[in-house]
Amino acid sequence: MKKELITRAITALRKQEAKAARLKGNGIDVAVFQEETADIMEEIVCYLLTNRTVDVGIVRTMIYSNDKAPEEVYDNIQTQMDKYVKKLMNYATGVGEMKTTDSPYIISAVNNLVSMCHNQSKTAGWHDKPREVGTDLMLIVSEIAEAMEGDRKGLMDEHLPHRKMFEVELADAVIRIFDTAGKHELDLGGAVLEKLEYNKNRADHKRENRAANGGKKY
Repeated sequence: MKKELITRAITALRKQEAKAARLKGNGIDVAVFQEETADIMEEIVCYLLTNRTVDVGIVRTMIYSNDKAPEEVYDNIQTQMDKYVKKLMNYATGVGEMKTTDSPYIISAVNNLVSMCHNQSKTAGWHDKPREVGTDLMLIVSEIAEAMEGDRKGLMDEHLPHRKMFEVELADAVIRIFDTAGKHELDLGGAVLEKLEYNKNRADHKRENRAANGGKKY
């Protein structure tokens, strides 16, 4: 069903592109029409591929490969997405090193989560009243404190009883961080990537310097 919906979405986008070409001279900004249509359809495609974030640029490139059938475009997107997920998993588990070419994928993954968390928070009404940044930050701290309490007492989570409270409260902290980043329109994905790269080579993070007198022990 998902593949069928996506191939239909790709076909619909191409029809819209053809319609835009016919509308020239009728007072319609064709370029804007094409861009808006592409954005909508790409969001649909990405949404239908959810639970695995795929870079919209990849989707756009493949949708516009008009020499390929929509089914083949879908398969290409799925293949690229699987490669992307594998890269992230390898990097996260220390199996692989992050490369410059992976940067757009990592930035996109983090910033898509930022958008998801912030939009869900707004929809729920948590941003209806203004809130200063200090409160936002302390709410993040409160989730960390709850994670500590869960670990200290060995508790399972009240809302997700199949998971440890420690794990779920850390997830809550991350969700609040993403929500705050979205509220303040921060490029958290870019910042995370740059900080990871910086930390790889900083002197005070090297084992020998941490072991020396005055070094960071933890």
